Amino acid sequence: MEESDEDFVNSILSDFGNSTIESHQHLCIAIRTTSKVIKSHNLPSSPVVYLDFTISSLELISNGTHPVLDNLTSPADVNHLFDVFLTILSLVIVKVPVDVVRKTRESSSELIATVIVSPSISESAVVDGLKCLEHLFINGEDSILPSDDSPLFNVLSKFLTDSRPDFEEALEFTIVI
Repeated sequence: MEESDEDFVNSILSDFGNSTIESHQHLCIAIRTTSKVIKSHNLPSSPVVYLDFTISSLELISNGTHPVLDNLTSPADVNHLFDVFLTILSLVIVKVPVDVVRKTRESSSELIATVIVSPSISESAVVDGLKCLEHLFINGEDSILPSDDSPLFNVLSKFLTDSRPDFEEALEFTIVI
């Protein structure tokens, strides 16, 4: 049973809407805006649509072609976009049917791996990205694990050797792989 758009949006707003933390405020603004865009295009209200929208947004931001980039005044603003969309992705990916996750696994894991190695991205965004990679691996086909010469394997190896506690905790899943 798929969660509705309103349930997903309301759960985020309920969890983060009263927070005074700046990143939580950015998340609430982004999820409200995303919801409006999805509704304005008459798209179905489902986690799958949010997954597609979020992945597309991350691709456009990383390529420098997202329309909202024209209105940003500093590189820090771009990093906030990465932060917020990785957070949304980490929240929605667990609500998407496994067969959809499997279909997007290769392209989305490469995108996430590319984004989280940016030196200016926040640690919390990296952790959210690692959570997404964990979900992709757990729900992927066993035969599609990254090989030791793949860019994704190299990214994961980099974080495995990082001693920061947040990264160690987020990467516990890779030890099983």
